[in-house]
Amino acid sequence: MPAGALAAEGRVRADVPTRVRVVGLQEYGTASVRTLLFVLLGAVSFVLLIACVNVANLQMARLVARRGELSVRMALGAGRRRIVRQLLTEAVVLSLVGAALGVLLAWLAIGVTLPLVPSSLLPRLGDVAIDARVLTFCLGLSFVSTLVVGLLPALRVGKNAFGEGTALHAGETRTTGDRQGERLRTLLVAAQMAMTLVLLVGAGLLIHSFVRQTSLPTGFESSGRDGVLQVVRVTLPDRLADTPERIHTFARGVLDGIRHLPGVKSASVINSVPFAMMFIQGDFEIEGQPKPTIDVGIPKIDAGYFKTMGIPVLAGREFTASDTTAAPNVAIVSERVVREYFPGGAREALGQRVRIWGNREWLTVVGVVADIRQRGLTQDIQPMIYAPFQQDRSGLLRFVSFVARTTDPAAAAQGIRAEIRRAAPDLPIESAVTMDDAVAASVAEPRFRMVLLGLFAGAAMLIATCGLYGLMAYAVTQRRREIGVRMALGATRRDVQRLVLGRALRIVAVGLVIGLVGAVGVTRVLQTFLFGVTPTDPIAFAAVTLLLLAVGVLAAWLPARRATRIDPSAALRAE
Repeated sequence: MPAGALAAEGRVRADVPTRVRVVGLQEYGTASVRTLLFVLLGAVSFVLLIACVNVANLQMARLVARRGELSVRMALGAGRRRIVRQLLTEAVVLSLVGAALGVLLAWLAIGVTLPLVPSSLLPRLGDVAIDARVLTFCLGLSFVSTLVVGLLPALRVGKNAFGEGTALHAGETRTTGDRQGERLRTLLVAAQMAMTLVLLVGAGLLIHSFVRQTSLPTGFESSGRDGVLQVVRVTLPDRLADTPERIHTFARGVLDGIRHLPGVKSASVINSVPFAMMFIQGDFEIEGQPKPTIDVGIPKIDAGYFKTMGIPVLAGREFTASDTTAAPNVAIVSERVVREYFPGGAREALGQRVRIWGNREWLTVVGVVADIRQRGLTQDIQPMIYAPFQQDRSGLLRFVSFVARTTDPAAAAQGIRAEIRRAAPDLPIESAVTMDDAVAASVAEPRFRMVLLGLFAGAAMLIATCGLYGLMAYAVTQRRREIGVRMALGATRRDVQRLVLGRALRIVAVGLVIGLVGAVGVTRVLQTFLFGVTPTDPIAFAAVTLLLLAVGVLAAWLPARRATRIDPSAALRAE
């Protein structure tokens, strides 16, 4: 509909520019996860490239080992095209076998991993399956991988592919391979290290962010020496919430039963439990002050709530059973309210009067409590004004959460369910969780992102480590005669070890430098997933660099150790 028509109908103001953006349902439904999906696609692509580079390196090494066979074929009349076709055919078979195994593993992994994915993270999880489209994509990806893996070695086939004068040389083992091929294999391993570093830095940033996030204090004690917090939430129907008195009677009856359950130390009720989706907030006033511009949380709680939750009372008193509709209206404010509106501190706040949304009467402040993170670990601390549950006259307390501190959460949950059914047999129970579970659920998405990218980074590091090990082991084998000559001329085992490790460290160093440059640019995509950490966090970059350097040294140490055990006389006699 044109903006003019909307203005004519009174839906928008004619003097205000109006912009309307129309998006498809699929785009709207996936907007919140689009960045994550692209990150995962990039991680998968990096792992695939690293694996392809590794296989290409192995194929090139195998090509050198088959010099004699291929040289004989060429000497007997086989053309370069025929040899390339043979090598590509072998690569296709290898690729198809790998794709088949990959699809089988993916089919098995879906059943294991899908239940671990937070339902709020990815939409339509139930539709995730291996269908014809997935199989077609895998087949196409296998074909592309075959080209990447098979063409690189195949293109090196030619009249000079195996070094001058070595085509039919009986002493084939003398040669150390062509220098160009060796440089190419070294470059590929360095590229592996660079891509691995990018993935590891991304995983390191998410890990550091998750640690920072979960180390934030909640403000309440979800578990401790006195027991665990068990929460059971219900939504009251009209027949139980038509009057305030009926709500109070229901809550009081259930609470009395809960407090007598075995193992329950204390219990209370609230209409807006921390870390739950339902959070009631609104504006407020302080008598004698200009109206604040921010909203406050306005939970309605019963006596013993702060004791049950483990929230410290900093000044004044907690609500008691006598704070009913017959008593003066009272309130308890959080530390942030005092900090922002009462310069004299808690003593100044006590005795002041406030008025909250949904309540036209003034409430006298009788206590000050510590701040809590009501809406989640990553959310700012919300200013709170608590009012007694039994004094609420609005009749809007449909959302009721019973909170109990108990030494046996499972038994307490069953007992609370039984008390609720005793008071209202047909009342459905929405959820029964511990506060530890609620806090863990609030960070389920960042935990899943961290674990997933960490697995990809770990797989990449394992593949790259195998690639470096294979390159160094192959180099030691090819340079066996050279090492034997060096040792015969007086080189010590330490010199030989330094020779092999030095080359490996140069390869790793080149990969690390390229990877660090790439990571600085690529990790900016993770900005929206980070908490308290920048995309160029020096801790993550330093830790990952040292880790990959140590892994590189370890991968090269075994071939270096094998090189020191070469017998000079045996190496020379073999020539």
